[in-house]
Amino acid sequence: MKKIIFYGAIAAALYLTYIISDIVLFQLNSLNSYGFGFLTGKISILLLLGFIIYKANPFNNKSA
Repeated sequence: MKKIIFYGAIAAALYLTYIISDIVLFQLNSLNSYGFGFLTGKISILLLLGFIIYKANPFNNKSA
């Protein structure tokens, strides 16, 4: 179950990275306040997914 969450979060993070990069590279000069809110929301979701990926890493070796 942990691997499913891990790989699903990676797939969603890659998709969000594509959306964010598309907005920043091609549509940044034409954004209004709703567009900046959309971009801020996508970035915050990407940060949340990064935290989930960090916590759900099934390959984390804790033995030293």
